[in-house]
Amino acid sequence: MKLNLKCIETLNDQVQKDYHSHYYTYEVYNDLFNDFLRKHQGKKRFNDYLEVDRIAFDLADYIVFPCVQAEEPYYNLWDEYAYIHSRNIYKYRYILTGSLPKKPRIDKNVIRNNLLLQNKYVISYVGRHNKSKGYDLLKNIAERYLKDKSDTTFVICGKEEPIKGLDNDNWIEIGWT
Repeated sequence: MKLNLKCIETLNDQVQKDYHSHYYTYEVYNDLFNDFLRKHQGKKRFNDYLEVDRIAFDLADYIVFPCVQAEEPYYNLWDEYAYIHSRNIYKYRYILTGSLPKKPRIDKNVIRNNLLLQNKYVISYVGRHNKSKGYDLLKNIAERYLKDKSDTTFVICGKEEPIKGLDNDNWIEIGWT
């Protein structure tokens, strides 16, 4: 297989790999390998994506993940990942995020009363509304679940895009607070 590696060299000699590549391989590398990707279909195309990822990991100056646990899908879905990780171990960086515990400004019972959730089982989600965060899966599961469960309400926080929430009385979009 031949890849046009010349386009990788145009990135100021600073090729980086991000932890979303299995979800966004086509989008991330579309500009770099547009002609190459258009010529291939099916399993061959998937194998080509894996080859692109192999090359990206090997050429990257740094491989950045938000935490060690974010690598789990790679280990579980990509047989070669342990080997690729071991040969590039010196490139890995983890940007741990988090915050100190905070005392709530408003008591949860006040919030439950304001949202009319006094006797409801509440499932909450906080985050971006996109596939890489599993929002599409949550929405699909909730749609089926809410057909049988009127005592449950989903309370969702985050910007309602690119995926819109459910049109259901037991699905509450709070947005950003």
